[in-house]
Amino acid sequence: SVAATEVRNKTVLVTGAAGSIGSELCALLGPMGPRRLVMVDINESGLFDVSEELRVGSSTDLREALVSIVDRPLLVNLFAEERPDIVFHVAAYKHVPMLETHPIQAVLTNVVGTSNTLRCAEAAGVQKFILISTDKAASKHSVMGCSKRLCEQLVLAHRGKIHDRRNTGEILH
Repeated sequence: SVAATEVRNKTVLVTGAAGSIGSELCALLGPMGPRRLVMVDINESGLFDVSEELRVGSSTDLREALVSIVDRPLLVNLFAEERPDIVFHVAAYKHVPMLETHPIQAVLTNVVGTSNTLRCAEAAGVQKFILISTDKAASKHSVMGCSKRLCEQLVLAHRGKIHDRRNTGEILH
């Protein structure tokens, strides 16, 4: 987990910032005093809504990035411009029945998107990378479970490549 002291005066980037977990995470991070909070999502309306909510009474530099984690060139540019210190990777598809009928989207977003985000974090010199995962990753019986388990394996494979002082990526369920 991340303490407020680790976030204060840092640039924090959150993928999936317009989603149910991502928007709550951004609301929790704002009062911790990051220098900048970069909210990344492909959902334009959701991103607008969460940024408007967080702007009320906030002194944090809030930035919206309407970027898909599947679009690697745009993600590379974003990481190069923002130079985040900490990344919370929340972006993912999560509805099991929907992903059973759209498995390619599960793999593209959950696996390729995670790989893109990890590689960009590594290239930008990110200090800490935290994947928000799911208990469903333990289930090898669904496309969603398998894709999220692959995300966890990717994060574990990048341990030592992200410049975390403990040389570990973190996975939170």
